Amino acid sequence: MVEWCPSREYLLLSASKDPYISLYDIRNPKEFLHKLHGHIDPKLQKCSHIYRPTFVDQGSVVASPGQGSNAISLYSVETGKAISRGHLGYDANMVMWSSCEHNNSTLLWVASKSISQLIPLWQC
Repeated sequence: MVEWCPSREYLLLSASKDPYISLYDIRNPKEFLHKLHGHIDPKLQKCSHIYRPTFVDQGSVVASPGQGSNAISLYSVETGKAISRGHLGYDANMVMWSSCEHNNSTLLWVASKSISQLIPLWQC
């Protein structure tokens, strides 16, 4: 899974079945900018599915679910450090950030294999 940062076109987010999320600055493609970790169960060395992290808050934060954690983690794009971790109560594999022009709000949505629809988690 890859995603471009919405506010900084040179930042690329990458996730796979390993326990890390890589954040790259494509102006220096030989190494990652930050390697984000702690969002999956620490006992796992490899995930059985690819989860989908996303940029939130105009690209200043990365939100990620994590296999076996029942949590959602937020990371600073600037530092690569975890800034928040919240308990979802289920094992999500996808988060999505979207804007609603109707009421001028922004929502963070979350979904999992066991929940067949996106559920709004956070609104600003």
